[in-house]
Parts: sequence; structure tokens; C-alpha cells
Amino acid sequence: MLQLPPGCEISCPGCAYRGLSAVASAERKQSYLSRELAPWEAVIEPLREPAERWGYRKKSLLHVRKLGGEESSFWGIGMIRRRGREEEFIPIPDCPAHDGRVNELFSLAARLVPVHWPFSFALASGRALTIVLKSTRRAEWAAEMRAWVLPPEISLFVNWNPGAGNRPLDSRRTECLQGSPWLEEGGVRHGPVAFRQQIPELERAAVELGENFLEAAGLPLGVDLYCGLGLSLRRWRALGWEAAGVELSGESLAAAAVNAPGALLLRGRTEERLPQLNEFIGGKSFVLYTNPPREGHGAAVNGWINSAAPARVAYLSCNPRSLKDDLKVLAERYSVEKIVPFDFFPQTPHVEAMALLKLRVDLGAL
Repeated sequence: MLQLPPGCEISCPGCAYRGLSAVASAERKQSYLSRELAPWEAVIEPLREPAERWGYRKKSLLHVRKLGGEESSFWGIGMIRRRGREEEFIPIPDCPAHDGRVNELFSLAARLVPVHWPFSFALASGRALTIVLKSTRRAEWAAEMRAWVLPPEISLFVNWNPGAGNRPLDSRRTECLQGSPWLEEGGVRHGPVAFRQQIPELERAAVELGENFLEAAGLPLGVDLYCGLGLSLRRWRALGWEAAGVELSGESLAAAAVNAPGALLLRGRTEERLPQLNEFIGGKSFVLYTNPPREGHGAAVNGWINSAAPARVAYLSCNPRSLKDDLKVLAERYSVEKIVPFDFFPQTPHVEAMALLKLRVDLGAL
């Protein structure tokens, strides 16, 4: 087993591959993809890896527990290890997988939040700190948090979530108490909760790969089914394309409106917005970018793709098993040209993959 860096808590369940070398970890992930995506093994490329495997996490959501005795209690921030019905709280104050700023924000939260408050989760994202309180809004607590002395670059948010538990955040009840309500990295606006890949170099590589493949079709009309912050829409609009995106998160969609001005943005579940997408496409040829949640597209979305027949599809998947299921259905009309894996989460078994699909030649592919 490799020597672990300082601060790595051996009992923490977060990084199952931390004892492996970079080579051994990559081999396991590559082997897993080959098994799960066996029908397309011949077109799976080598894993794209980051330059650094530690200190990469710029966003982290952790559990909070009160530790110490009754007279000397303090906040611990960390992970939960489950063994059957038993749970063990593992504090990770100096986690080496985190960017140093993330650990600093968690330390700040542990110092500032009074120990009698119902502090349940802490979220650090870039220069934003979100305190999750298991409570409805209390004006006196909000006033106290507004008075905290923070570094000037830090934005402070509170998420009022009386049901905090299996669902840590209530998407309807996030309030900005200090600093800017919006963050910006690399010219892209985002909020404190919105998803973004942890490793910018790999995020750029994945977007470039998918967009270059789509743009080669020569069709200035693009649809992004789970558009998030609008990275693909931003690029398409800069090229003068007509573009439409669907996104469930209101925070992400508000950011996409700034990141990709002029794009048609539809809020809701993708399967519920297919009629509006048909109207937008208007029977014209188009290309498609898709990055669905772990469960994949589902029958309605796969059926729509086969029916609407975009000339090319770039599909970024966070779950090879659901990708396999979706590709089996899309094989009705598409050939898989290439599958490129990305190691967005070093030290863990998690691996993502970009599948590049073309409408089959006998059906008029480009």
C-alpha cells in the first residue's frame, strides 16, 4: 500500500483507491469500462488522467456532528462510514483530496457556528461557504451570520432545511448573507450549489472533445439535454449557432442565462420538455450534447433521440452501466465512433466516459 499524504484519515470511506498507484488505479478503471461496455471495447480509448491526484476537490459537501463533552463541545466536519445499520462519524479536517481552500472554509465554519445551532451539513465550493441548518428560517440567526467577520473574498450562504438528512440541501431555501450571490471561474458564472467538474483541465478536455466532434457535422443548430451552467451553449452561441438547453436546477439555469446569452433555456425534467425541443428544432438537422444523471436517459429520452435523429451525439456519462443501457437502445440508429474515459475523481473507483455517436450511414449520417 502506498504511503498516504498527511491528513488522510485511514478510516474515511471517501477514497477507496488511495492505496493504489496511479498506474494501478487507471488499470482498474480501464478494466471496469471494458467489462461494462464490452460491445464497444474496441473503440474505448485510454483513460485521460489529471496532472495531480491529490488536492483536486474544489467543492465538497460533508456531514457535521457535535463532538466533545457537554461542557467542551465543538463541531466536527467529515464523512459517515456505514456498517450494516451502524454509522460512524469520521472527521476529516485536513483531507488531502481537498483543495486547501476547501479545508480552510470547513475550519472557518466549525469555528463560527454556535454549538447550540442545528448545524447539519457544510458545503464548500470555490470561495463560497454554505451552512446547512436543520431549521426553518430564523431572522436572529441570519442577522448573527451577517455580522460574522469573514475574509473579503468569501461568500456566505445558509440553506434552511428542516428536513436535512438523506437530502442535505433544500434547493428552494438557499440565502446569501455575505458577499456575491454568484461565483465566477474561468469566465463562467455559477452558484454555490450548482454542479461543475472538479478538475478544470479535464472539464475543458471533455467539452473540447465533444464540441469538436459535434461541430464537424457543420450544422449550426445544437441541443443540450442537461445543460447545467451552459458550457456547450456558451460555445455554440459564440459560433453564432441557434442553441437550446434543458436543465432542472433553477440555480444552474440562471447561470446559463448569463453564460450563454441568446440560448433558449427550458427549466424542468428533460422528458417533460421534449415537445418544446421539437418545436425549437422544427424538423431541421441538428447535433446533440447530453450529460444525464447517474440513472441515464430513460426510455422517453432515448426514444426521442432515435426519433428526432440528431446527426451526431456527444454523451458524457457518469455511470458506465446506465451508459451501456442507453447505447443498446440508441444502437437502433447510431454507431459508436469512440468512447473516451476521464478520471474526474482520482483515488476513487468513479470513472466517467464520453461516447461519440453518429447517425448510421444508411440513415443519412454526417
